[in-house]
Amino acid sequence: MRLRDRLPNYLTEADITDYETESSYIIYKEDLYTVGVDSHTGVIISRDTNSKIVFNAVIAAATSGGLIFVKRGTYTLDATGSAHCVIPANTVWAGEGDVTNIVLDACDFYILNVDNVTIRDIKFTGNFGVYIRATTADHSGYNIINCHFKDTGVSNSAALVVNANAFTLSRLKILNCFFDTCGYHGVQFTGGGVPKLIKDVVISGCYTYKCGWSGVWSTGMDLAESNDLSDTIVSDCIFEQSWESGLHFESSRTMTNVLIVNCISLDNGQKAGGATYGAGYLTTNGVLLKNCVASGNLGAAGFYMSNGGDAQNCYSKSNVSGYKLWTSAANNFHLSDCEDNGSAYGFKITDIVADSTVVGRGLISRNSTTYDLQAQLATGLDIELWSYGATSGESKTTFLGSTAYPVTNSRFDIHLFKPVSTGAYTVYSQSCVNIRISGEIVTDMTDAIILTIPTDVVISNMRIDSTGTYGIHTVNAVVGVLVKETVIENVAGAPALTTGIENGGTAGGLVCERSSIRIQDVTNTYVGCVFFENWGTSTGTGAEQAISHLLSGTPTLVLLSDIETAALAYQSAAAAADHIHITAILNKDYAWYARL
Repeated sequence: MRLRDRLPNYLTEADITDYETESSYIIYKEDLYTVGVDSHTGVIISRDTNSKIVFNAVIAAATSGGLIFVKRGTYTLDATGSAHCVIPANTVWAGEGDVTNIVLDACDFYILNVDNVTIRDIKFTGNFGVYIRATTADHSGYNIINCHFKDTGVSNSAALVVNANAFTLSRLKILNCFFDTCGYHGVQFTGGGVPKLIKDVVISGCYTYKCGWSGVWSTGMDLAESNDLSDTIVSDCIFEQSWESGLHFESSRTMTNVLIVNCISLDNGQKAGGATYGAGYLTTNGVLLKNCVASGNLGAAGFYMSNGGDAQNCYSKSNVSGYKLWTSAANNFHLSDCEDNGSAYGFKITDIVADSTVVGRGLISRNSTTYDLQAQLATGLDIELWSYGATSGESKTTFLGSTAYPVTNSRFDIHLFKPVSTGAYTVYSQSCVNIRISGEIVTDMTDAIILTIPTDVVISNMRIDSTGTYGIHTVNAVVGVLVKETVIENVAGAPALTTGIENGGTAGGLVCERSSIRIQDVTNTYVGCVFFENWGTSTGTGAEQAISHLLSGTPTLVLLSDIETAALAYQSAAAAADHIHITAILNKDYAWYARL
């Protein structure tokens, strides 16, 4: 059963009482003929077997606008005269619901350079669509309400096209419309030139189903193809089984104050051979997703956030990636209270360039089949993640970079509850630089945390409850790793955790603040570690020589007491460039020791 079949049917026959009494013109069927009548005078304007001729005659009469009531019946608009049925300003086109069927056969319903047009309670079929366009001036005031677009748009770019060509289109409402098996996009916004702006848009209660299956790149709704968009809300809509993405925004367009709220996107990315994106939602900077759901999408992600954007209280289920974040330029992302359940990747964050920020708060990943979190070639991340359920099919559940794609200058507060898993590493990081890791890990995996080739890493405010082999494990070239304020234990008791903290890499590269660490129920507490409490001796004659070595970057080990004494003595006299290091010493932020 399709999702829409479980929803109220908003495409029933319309209440036509007002249309009968208030119409200016009536179009109706009389056997094989289509008839157009002036409602006020009763005069027949046109009567013909060709509906296009009658529609054009009524349009020519409606120079002052008015309500045009199209009664039940099937009306075919062909290419007679032109490929357009040009709609005049200040008109309302109203039908009786699905029983009023306008067949767009090589002819579109063309709203060109006019204001104030409403189309409601009409079913459109055929290979063309409805086209709203501004090319000579700014225009506004359009309402598409309770319309059904069935198998339309095959010869057009979409069933409903809105085009701002070097001008602004504004005040557009698309309400309670059904875009059903449309050949291309269900809805496409586009434009060209400057300003190419579409603004003040409300799209609500709409449903797109199997759009784009003609075999070209098409989506349920593409709201930013070649246009800019501002002050727009899309609410309570469903996007299902699109050829490509359900809801799409090109990332190179300018989005301002765009809200997507209470929407559902499922089973999109149906393109044969694999979709280019195939996301539930493909959004960009300036777009906020709120209270939205993505499920079963076959392409890149349920929520694909490209070049920035925000998401709040969203839910993903059984997608390739629940949330995928990517940017080609400095942009900002913010996710809060977002959850994924059962996707291959809960959260996938890649190619985040310098001067970008990615902030995630209250993120939840359940039952991922590959990674709860995969971050690579990324910088500026600040992530709080809660993860539950066994991860199968991969040796790592949280993946923080590799030598080719490192993670730098980032913070992770990770709460992983993996009591039964098939993999080897709960948190795995390779070649990371300047990262902070905190949180809680409950696992039976071999390594709760493994760092290979790390530089300048602080693990603090961490609790590890493990029945594996290692609590914290560093290997290969290890430079400037500090562990403090950490508890490592084995609450279950069996099998025993073999080693609390082990440095299997560069001697002296892993430093533990033993006074703030508690390790219990473990066979070996520390292996290959050094401690601040007795970390080396200074090579100079005292505090002055110790701080001199540190600030010059000369490789040496010094006593912690010497460093602090020197910092206090030289705090006021040191060069401005050294104040950061001195302050770090006084605050016991030892991460900068990576310079040694």
